[in-house]
This record gives sequence, structure tokens and C-alpha cells, in this order.
Amino acid sequence: DQLPVLDITNLADYAPSLISDMGPANGSNRLTIRGLVPTRFQENVGVYVDGIDISNQGVALPYGSMLSNPYFFDVESVEVKKGPHSAMYGRNASAGAVLITTKNPGDEFGGNISIGAGDFGRTVAKVSLSGPVTNSLGVGLNGVYHTSDGFFDNRITDNDVGGGDIWGLGGTLKWQATESFSLRARVAYSEEELDQRAQAYVSPNASVDVPAQSLTKTADALSG
Repeated sequence: DQLPVLDITNLADYAPSLISDMGPANGSNRLTIRGLVPTRFQENVGVYVDGIDISNQGVALPYGSMLSNPYFFDVESVEVKKGPHSAMYGRNASAGAVLITTKNPGDEFGGNISIGAGDFGRTVAKVSLSGPVTNSLGVGLNGVYHTSDGFFDNRITDNDVGGGDIWGLGGTLKWQATESFSLRARVAYSEEELDQRAQAYVSPNASVDVPAQSLTKTADALSG
């Protein structure tokens, strides 16, 4: 909350050796830990929300992705496990794992509202409310809204590029049946309307000639 960290992309700014590489499409971020890059359309850094794996195989893009973008609006803690953890968390954690734990309802009624603003039309608003319904049943509700105009300019139209709107809602219900047994249920929903990510064309400033020997061998191989 103090940094502030909104999603995994921001988390990578503060977690050493964790890199969030933005792909060409929204939702195609890939995570790397200690330089181990995903290959064969399979993510090798698992992302788990309350123990549930949200990593996904990349079908249209040459690396993994996530089933959903976990926006940190009701998070209790985040752990970054470095190194192979497949034995504990599954095949998606061959390079490491990001463990996200959401908040439980509080023992007393309480709430929190925060609003922040920044450059490039950035606005973030969060609200949370939780408390006991009975002596053994607690409920928590959370919401977040984030908007931004983007950090880039389209040199043809002069419009902003890379912005969008994001909002999400979450609810948690916890029943403490006995001192040693409890049940917990959580539902979360998020929606995003994002602009296409900024792309740039970098013209080459040097040309490299292909050796004639390589062209000859290639032609011979094709004719053979």
C-alpha cells in the first residue's frame, strides 16, 4: 500500500531478480526469476492466489501467461519463492513461484478508503469493509478502480497510448466452526478496458551482407 503496488508488474520493481516482461498483447506478461525465461508456451514461474494456480499456457504467443491479472486490492501478503519449486507447487514453478494471500475478515467491524492520483491521468481508488456477522462467521468486501491515460504518445494522431480502465470486486466469507476447523470461501471479479500497448519501429542503421557460401549451400540443400 505504501509503495504502492497495484499488480505483479509493480511488484517486479521491488523484488530482486523478478522481472515482468510485457508482451505484445494485454494479459501476456511473462515472469522470469534469475533469468530463466519461459519456453515452449509454458510459464515457469507459477502465480498462486490462495494456493490456486492462475498460470496458463500461451497458445497464440511464444510464452506463458496468466488466466487473470491479480490486482492487489485485497492482499494480505505476497511471497516470491526463488529457485525450483516444482516438487511443492507443480510444473509451473520450475524457476520459482509468486504466492499471493488475500485478507481474512476482521474480528471487528472496520473499513478503509484510499484515493490516489498521479501523472498521466493516473487515479487509484480502493475501498474495503469487513467484520463479524456472528461469533463464528465473518465477511469481507473489497473493491478497486484504476485509470490511466498511458505513458506514450502516438506520433501520428498525438493521442495517448497504453492507458485504460480497471476495476474489480472481491468478497470473502470465513466460518470458524471450531478452534481447529474453519471454512473459507472467496469470490473475485475484475474487468479491464485497456488500450493497445505502445509499439515502436526502430529502423536499422547498419546492413550485414550474407556470405555467398551460405547462399550456395542453402540453394544446394533446397535443390537436393
